[in-house]
Amino acid sequence: MNSPRKTVIRPESIGKLNKSLVLKQIRLHGPISRAEIARKTGLSKPSVSRSINILLRENLILREGTPEVHEKIGRKPEMLRFNNRAAFFISIDIGGTKITFGIGDLSGEILKEYQIENPHSWDEIVKLIFIETKKLLKSTKISYGDLKGVAVAAQGVVKIDEGTVTSAPNIMGPREYPLRDKLKEYLQTVPLWIENDVNLSAIGEFWRMQEKYKNIVYISIGTVIGGAIIINGKLFRGKNYYAGEIGWFIPNRGYLFKELGEFGCLERLATGPALIEKTRRIIQKGYYKDDFLISNNSITPRKIFNAYKKGSVIAKQVVKEWIENLGITICNISSLLNPELVILEGGLTRSGDFFLKDLRRIVQWGCQVPPEIKISTLQHRAPLYGGLKLCIDNFLKEI
Repeated sequence: MNSPRKTVIRPESIGKLNKSLVLKQIRLHGPISRAEIARKTGLSKPSVSRSINILLRENLILREGTPEVHEKIGRKPEMLRFNNRAAFFISIDIGGTKITFGIGDLSGEILKEYQIENPHSWDEIVKLIFIETKKLLKSTKISYGDLKGVAVAAQGVVKIDEGTVTSAPNIMGPREYPLRDKLKEYLQTVPLWIENDVNLSAIGEFWRMQEKYKNIVYISIGTVIGGAIIINGKLFRGKNYYAGEIGWFIPNRGYLFKELGEFGCLERLATGPALIEKTRRIIQKGYYKDDFLISNNSITPRKIFNAYKKGSVIAKQVVKEWIENLGITICNISSLLNPELVILEGGLTRSGDFFLKDLRRIVQWGCQVPPEIKISTLQHRAPLYGGLKLCIDNFLKEI
């Protein structure tokens, strides 16, 4: 009879675990003394001291001030704090028209950010990222050696294990582009992560809300519609990374077996281009005289929403239909996933919250347990924060 195999824990593994426990306490509670760390972790004082000495050598923690000797109370205990500037990370969002670059540190704050035009070609985007990464480091006086990670948010389906992007709208190149491998040619040894832009946006919102909600659906509505799902605090990607493709919902039987191309059924009803097209069709029919939307030239979603607020008959018809389609979508999602919170983001949510009252009324009517509905507080910065979170988590995991 075979005896059960014993699990052998190596001393170096114990040391790494102890170091991780000590660092976590300093991050959460610093400035903190060695004695307090020992009390909170349950580690012996020698184990705490060994971990602290290693963390000091690695520049991950700093001594807070200088211990002072007092006649009556003796030596003031040495206080330790986390060094937020021990590592820096670049977060990049490849948007529909612009690419946003941001650099942050271990505190989770973005120190500098800016946007440039998207060249709409994968090979050109890769070259641009390399050039702008060097510029960003130079302008912030951060050395290449202190750059410990780069996260890139991309539209389309991102296979995170392979680092490829599939079906990215409005970008020239192969249907499945090996973005991580191409960037590695330039970035070389710097750790690199590629993730879907809406997934990173959801992670960013979840993080900045201090993880108050555990079950969230994030919906981005602009030129396309994307979604991200967080269940029990974890991002849900699905078998083939296609979870969250809300733009491909089928609203009714009328869409069955229609030729779809690059855009899903819901994207043909509830995106910015869909609102513009609907408005133009109504104007061309000439059924209504509308002083707010006189011409079908240069119509934008913002103009439609502004006309709606001013009482435009045409805009009211278009926006009412948009709100109803969005409300039905949220009801169906809620019936399936039962989220606590639905976050709305994207170009169509940046004209104010004027539509929320009617949207919530539909969701209250159509859901057994209606979720909260909020507009993103981070807006276009959400994927930057999500990328920063991704970098920080992976960096700390390796310590």
